[in-house]
Amino acid sequence: MKNTHRFLSVTAFVCACVLLTEVLNAAPVVPGYNRFFSESEEASVDAGLLLLGELNCTSCHAIPDELKDQISVKAAPDLSSIGGRVRSGYLAGFITSPQSHKPGTTMPDVMQDVGGKSREERINHIAHFLASTGAVGESNFTAETVNKGRQLFTTVGCMACHDLPEEDAVKLPTSVPFPKDLSSKYTVTSLRYFLEDPLKVRHSGRMPNLNLGGDQANQVAAYLLRDLQLPP
Repeated sequence: MKNTHRFLSVTAFVCACVLLTEVLNAAPVVPGYNRFFSESEEASVDAGLLLLGELNCTSCHAIPDELKDQISVKAAPDLSSIGGRVRSGYLAGFITSPQSHKPGTTMPDVMQDVGGKSREERINHIAHFLASTGAVGESNFTAETVNKGRQLFTTVGCMACHDLPEEDAVKLPTSVPFPKDLSSKYTVTSLRYFLEDPLKVRHSGRMPNLNLGGDQANQVAAYLLRDLQLPP
């Protein structure tokens, strides 16, 4: 047990340093850690357990058997039909630099040690394979739909985790950031499908199902993608 606590204390300290000091590199955002442990100057066993699961450290690293039941491992998203949910052009960019496209993501830069033409070729191969699993559809929307979506965003619970995505909105350090250019990732249709049931493809996702009924998911999607330029 002594070794277990020592292991967790060291892990918590190292992970805390990574999250707090790598600001320039857009360190991973773990909401539970940021809200409950980030301001503490002392290493915490509970913080270590949380980070081990949320950052999926145990996918590569072994841990003591007695700790396995204490760590809730965050499963990766289901990519089986990602081509029907995410724009093909976004995939290569995200694989190339995850943090540049989605600040705070816990996905590592898996190609960081591959350089030159080989890096580009590998990324393109992966992106083309993922894009082959489906095709996204476009849909138009009106200003009224956008306004209704904004009202929903501020009332149904979105702001419990996210800042209002507007330039003059107050930004909280504990908020979960959106991808830098959401419209380069989603169409209104594909984002609507995600909002209707976030856990369908992100089985370990922390975003809850907000029970958006009728056209509500479409309205929120239109608000989030309100700057999207669609053909007439």
